[in-house]
Amino acid sequence: MGICHRDLKLENVLLDGSPIPRLKICDFGYSKSSVFNSLPRSTVGTPAYVAPEVLQGAEYYDGKVVDVWSCGVTLYVMLFGTYPFVDPENPNNIYQMFQRILTLTYSIPRDANLSNECLHLISRIFVLDDKERITIPEI
Repeated sequence: MGICHRDLKLENVLLDGSPIPRLKICDFGYSKSSVFNSLPRSTVGTPAYVAPEVLQGAEYYDGKVVDVWSCGVTLYVMLFGTYPFVDPENPNNIYQMFQRILTLTYSIPRDANLSNECLHLISRIFVLDDKERITIPEI
């Protein structure tokens, strides 16, 4: 489509009421279009979902790759009911959460019953180097 959302999160993902629900994305307030050559450069998004390159203040970043990171956070929350980078000892400390994002400090719960494919997907999404992160076509 040529659009990066830049604020993908559970609250911006909806299911319609059809018998076979379709996923719909809402709130395109921070989105950018590649059609207009509008490169993302601002620090936007919801803190728990923000990618490391955005936190690091990169002059430009690939919005689609940032969206993949946010989808990974969404997947993690759906699987485990908690955010991957929130410090369990100090859940309200946003700066500690940012540090955990920048150092890729997260864990998979020991009692998680996930397929190897799912574990591999999570490990390919949560990658600090955005050029090494899995892309939508690879998924």
